Amino acid sequence: MKFMSTILVLGIVGGGGWMLYGYAATPPEVRACKKIVDLCGDGDKMEVERCEKAMKKIKKVTGKVAVERATKCVGQSDSCLKAAGCVFGAGVSAIDEFVKGFEQALK
Repeated sequence: MKFMSTILVLGIVGGGGWMLYGYAATPPEVRACKKIVDLCGDGDKMEVERCEKAMKKIKKVTGKVAVERATKCVGQSDSCLKAAGCVFGAGVSAIDEFVKGFEQALK
């Protein structure tokens, strides 16, 4: 009985560690895209890949900070509209950067 208990505990700890590693090893953009597709789409793998490409483009344009805020926001979302608002907010921050550059050029 003690042997079975030990095996059970090791299995639970090992499985939990594996899941935690899988979560930590997955980039935040990928986790956010999977959540967006879960909330808004039909779970199609192509949708996740399209979202990941879009996140990379957003990151390139808006910068790392905007995408980090968006992915954190998406992670806390419980509806499709909230998740979409998070991604839209990242896009709006790009417009803010554009306006700052435009204003600087006018000086």
